[in-house]
Amino acid sequence: MKNERLQRLEPYELKDSRTVLRREKMSNHLDLVVKNIFGSPNHPEILISFLNATLKAKKKIVNVDIKKTDIEKQYIEDKYSRLDVKATTSNDEIINIEIQLKNENNMVKRSLYYLSKMYEEQLNEKENYSKLVRTVCINILNFKYLKTDNFHTGYRFKEIESNEELTDIMEVHFIEIPKLQDSSDEKDMLVAWTEFLKDPESEKDFLDHSQGTGEKSKSVMYPDITPAMRRMRFVIKLTIFCSIVVEGVLILINYLTYSKVKWSALCGIGLAYACFSLIYSFRHNKSHRKKMLVQAIFIMPVLVLVDYILGYTGWSIDFAIPCVIAMLDIAILVLMIINTENWQSYILLQVYIIIICVILTILMLTGKFFKHDFFMIIADVMSALLLGGTLVFGDRPATTELKRRFHV
Repeated sequence: MKNERLQRLEPYELKDSRTVLRREKMSNHLDLVVKNIFGSPNHPEILISFLNATLKAKKKIVNVDIKKTDIEKQYIEDKYSRLDVKATTSNDEIINIEIQLKNENNMVKRSLYYLSKMYEEQLNEKENYSKLVRTVCINILNFKYLKTDNFHTGYRFKEIESNEELTDIMEVHFIEIPKLQDSSDEKDMLVAWTEFLKDPESEKDFLDHSQGTGEKSKSVMYPDITPAMRRMRFVIKLTIFCSIVVEGVLILINYLTYSKVKWSALCGIGLAYACFSLIYSFRHNKSHRKKMLVQAIFIMPVLVLVDYILGYTGWSIDFAIPCVIAMLDIAILVLMIINTENWQSYILLQVYIIIICVILTILMLTGKFFKHDFFMIIADVMSALLLGGTLVFGDRPATTELKRRFHV
């Protein structure tokens, strides 16, 4: 049934003996699709198509205006919020599209919070309530969340007993992609969109169901992101292959011109770490903060290994690792200064650095690993001052962020 629906909606371009298209897990690319495609001002027709398929309003949306995604704070201590996609429509609506990859058990409250903030920020002081417009939040979930079996659900204000609708001024939608069934209506455009969200790299083409012609739409419903992703994967594979070839040549040269220093091993370590950084940075859907932390943690044993190959003098632990921590502290400080509206997001990273410093300081106090402790003390002081300064000058927003992160 599913194959029939896909063939009717989006005909496959069969290659040779009916090659099966490779499917990636949605969690790797869904953020890219929602934020960079639905939120692209260069392709408003994409968002229009998705909104018409989701809202199914009598009056079709014909135009959208992509807005900045920050929610304005009324007071400095208010929680900072950033939406994934925010837009206004030709039907005088404010739309927010949110993507959630993992279940944090807070989507209903989170949706209502965003919805109320968008509704509230429409009016300035002394403005009339008549200016308030319809506000809609659409949540795209990569997990099953609600009790219903339907993959798409919508909610409005209704009377408890009679079910009479009070107003449609505020509306919340949930699209739970894992709940999409093979038996879903193959003519429903939202079903087609959901199939696309499951597999953004598919080589299928949507049919124009809005006209019921069964022919391919002349307009592009969404941009083809397959070539860009394929190029990225090709570059990664090419880099890994070239690194292996280069390392093989270096080992051969090192063997033929043998010296006491196995410099080819050092080059191999450098190439391996470069490949790891490239793969982790481009193929993992993580924040830049987590990438900074992971790469800093991985570079530490690499430095120790290099020190060991060179005959181990202790420079990796005495100087190099403390310098890595110090540079990470400086990078965080610079990013906090640049990103003043979201500086709280770096607090957790600072806590992790403090934990690393505590572990290294304990090793230092044993007297077995560090020959010179000056640089480690400097790194400890810098990390402590950074976190302490953030908590002191950040005041309530900083402590609130810590409580939220550690669920206090």
